Amino acid sequence: MHITRRQALARLAVLGLAGPAAALLGPREAAAQWPPVWFWDTAFRPAQLPGLQLWLRADRGLYQDSARTTLAVADADPVGGWVDQSGRGNHASQATAGKRPTLRVGVLNGQPVLRSDGVDDFISLTGISVALGNYTITVVYNPTTAAGNSQTIVDTQTGRLFLFHLSAFTAGKLGWFDGTTREIADAATGAQVLTYRLQPIGAAVFRNGTSLGTANFTQTALGGNTALWANNTGAASFLAADLAELTIYNRALTTTERQRLERYYGAKYGIAVR
Repeated sequence: MHITRRQALARLAVLGLAGPAAALLGPREAAAQWPPVWFWDTAFRPAQLPGLQLWLRADRGLYQDSARTTLAVADADPVGGWVDQSGRGNHASQATAGKRPTLRVGVLNGQPVLRSDGVDDFISLTGISVALGNYTITVVYNPTTAAGNSQTIVDTQTGRLFLFHLSAFTAGKLGWFDGTTREIADAATGAQVLTYRLQPIGAAVFRNGTSLGTANFTQTALGGNTALWANNTGAASFLAADLAELTIYNRALTTTERQRLERYYGAKYGIAVR
């Protein structure tokens, strides 16, 4: 397939070579490249970065039932089973039919998402077991609201690492809990690539490649029940959102690695990522 010179250079930017690409484009063309042409490195996969513990994506491994016998492929199919693409077998499931998220096709740049209603939908897994350490957790999602309190992205039972879209304490605040509540920034609606890079000094949250703020992080081991869109018991703090992909690494990615991952997701889902 023939592509233009500008499109080829945009691909370099997605690969994390934004500087060289801009130099080749020249100042006027480089300025015109924001937002970039949406191409992504089709050879790159999150599994190429060491330490991947969980990779859930709405375009792979969906089943209508928790036993994973009936594929979920059509718009509005319920999703009761979600196959982990990391190769570690940390599959997610929801046994209760009325609490299953819904597959919606062609939502983000033509890609599917799982939609949770914010009332009682959630999905969970029990396979993750990670010793005391650092983490990078990236989610591609589109939340319904940025107002109010108590909406969960991920909550782990053992060690209690709790990433929240909306804090239980200050309305409209996004952050995490690691034994201490860390409210980092205002929550936002709209499709976004959100990354939590958690390490003892300078832990940070990034939205679409831009840092929202930093705080200390108390290292914790992960295990027990891990829930998406609810607290780890599945009883409260439900998130109303579309979720396209989620990755968890057992280390803090380098800046170059984080940017490569975020730009891959940005290009794939049509989200402007710096």
